[in-house]
Amino acid sequence: MLHRYFLNITLAYQAILENKLRALLTTLGVVFGVASVVAMLAIGQGTREEINKQMEAVGTHNLYIRALKAGAFKQVSNEHVLRNKGLTPEDAQAISSVLPNLVAISPESSLALNAIYKRKQAAVSLIGVEADFFEIHQSSFAWGRPFAATQLSRGDAVCIIGKKVAIKFFSTENALGKYIKCGKYWMKVIGVLEEKLINAKLAKEIGVASTDWAVCVPMKSFILRFNQTPQTKKAQINHELDRIIIKVAHSEQLVATAQVVNQMLARRHPQQNYYKVIVPEELIKRQRKTRRLFNIVLGAIAGISLLVGGIGIMNIMYASASERTRELGVRIVAGATRQDIITQFLAEAILICFLGGLIGILLGIGMGITINKVADIPVVISLVGVFWAFVIATFTGIFFGIQPARKAARNNPIESLRYE
Repeated sequence: MLHRYFLNITLAYQAILENKLRALLTTLGVVFGVASVVAMLAIGQGTREEINKQMEAVGTHNLYIRALKAGAFKQVSNEHVLRNKGLTPEDAQAISSVLPNLVAISPESSLALNAIYKRKQAAVSLIGVEADFFEIHQSSFAWGRPFAATQLSRGDAVCIIGKKVAIKFFSTENALGKYIKCGKYWMKVIGVLEEKLINAKLAKEIGVASTDWAVCVPMKSFILRFNQTPQTKKAQINHELDRIIIKVAHSEQLVATAQVVNQMLARRHPQQNYYKVIVPEELIKRQRKTRRLFNIVLGAIAGISLLVGGIGIMNIMYASASERTRELGVRIVAGATRQDIITQFLAEAILICFLGGLIGILLGIGMGITINKVADIPVVISLVGVFWAFVIATFTGIFFGIQPARKAARNNPIESLRYE
């Protein structure tokens, strides 16, 4: 029995070799269909991993209050705007005293400036922080420790730097205990954070920056040493804080908490709209929905390509059955069964799809890499995607090859021998 199957597969292989151009044209639909499947699965997997990283970076339980810059709000009057303090530490204290589900709160101020160490210079984000900053941002330490309570209360000239700042300045030495110059002030490094990337578009929408290029200092040190007067004049609002980040006990409470915070800030800042309350989880859900729609569209394209390829295989196999009617009659007279004829034709269809699937996988990997480079869409090539591509290619051959195979097997051997 195995010998007969092997013989039929060999005959199918020889038939493909005798008609190379026809076989190649037949595989094109399968090639593009499988390539689309591989690319779609790679993009889908990459998207899921990116969203998980973003959720980890912004925190699944976090709520952001971002101070708006000039032009992002409707001014009441110049005199009214200049009197307004925007977001203040008092706002953070009021929020923390009211919210029962509060786990941590991080008022933050930031300033872009150049940091210098020896002859090296880097553009960094200087961030004034309080004790809860590292818990809320889920920041872990590569070296060193968080700020001590006395350093925060006194406003000491100490700092904790991001991983990329450490690599830039201290690639060949230990950063702890060294002094870097931020603006015109020297700050002692007491800690280095682990690298933590965050999606640039999401960070801009929320109003936060990655801590990789950050220099974190105690909030009191930030207020005492770093003058924001030029920025204040430009923005026309003296925002003492750039943002307040709130961590709640349960993510299900985020939307309700955002409503409470909005109402509280509206009472504290009547007729003013110089802030925006943001639920990052909602933004990420919208982004996930958009990416899912993109994957569905790409999957539909892949399905159409496979359908076209399958119809092409069916047409070619029907034409092949007609062309080889006499040959099939000879085989039947010589002792071949209908099962042998079906096996031969199915083997041809499956071999064509297998070849198309192999080429399609390589093309799909290339498409994924190209999409990643050109469109900056995350792509992860997985063995699961490759496996499903082979499965789809094989079943395409079986599904669209079975009917021509049955037709060929039903031929009357006497009429087949007479066929011209």
